[in-house]
Amino acid sequence: MKRTTLSVSLSLGLALLAAGTAPVMAQNSKANIVVPGEIIVGVRADRDVPTTKVVQSALTDLVGTAISHNTDLHAYRIRLRPGISVTTALAHYKNRSDVVFAEPNHVYHVNATPNDPKFTSQYGPQIVKADVAWAAWQPQSQIVLAIIDTGIDYNHPDLVNKIYRDVNNNVIGTNTVGSNAHSGNPSDPADDHGHGTHCAGIAAAQVNNGLGVAGIAGWDGVAGNSDTSFTKLMPVKVLDSSGSGDDITVGDGITWRPTMAHASSA
Repeated sequence: MKRTTLSVSLSLGLALLAAGTAPVMAQNSKANIVVPGEIIVGVRADRDVPTTKVVQSALTDLVGTAISHNTDLHAYRIRLRPGISVTTALAHYKNRSDVVFAEPNHVYHVNATPNDPKFTSQYGPQIVKADVAWAAWQPQSQIVLAIIDTGIDYNHPDLVNKIYRDVNNNVIGTNTVGSNAHSGNPSDPADDHGHGTHCAGIAAAQVNNGLGVAGIAGWDGVAGNSDTSFTKLMPVKVLDSSGSGDDITVGDGITWRPTMAHASSA
């Protein structure tokens, strides 16, 4: 089994910047930039005992109810009681010694795709001189790029051989949104918007296979070869079919990790 390194691609900006296009994700600049009636509260690690109801009650009872908890970030998603404003709730946590941060649950959207006729022309690899890097590229182990976005079309002909899968050929990925307009399966990490697939292609579309585009990290560096082993793509769907998500879906996607069964079989 090859040694595998997991790399997180916040295709929330990085992949498209490498390709010479606009940043991927931007916080909505309009007035409605937060989830109404919700806040996120992060507590000190040594005070975070999520299995103890007393801790949750002491943290939330005066302002609302904890509806989810991210154990890696020690953060609670709190739905506020009727009549409690976000401003009032945040002020309540301001001086608590067990609270590290308290903030609204921000909403995010992918940026709109411009209608310039040559926008889809792939000039990024030439700008960053990827062909020069490919000539010197000598991969030592498998790298997995987690594309944190709207998911990935894992059946796309230029991506299908690059998707991270287990020994049973099941896609390894996650969906923190809880919906999928494409398949109807709320846990399916397939792309139902298109943006994540676009980013995945920029990052690691299969190179030298006579199809589509050449991904920046899509080749194994051997002349005449077409890499299907060294660089893999893992779909982490944190944005829905409209290209929208929030701090919770993004945070859950960033901190999600494959199970040991996945990790050992891939």
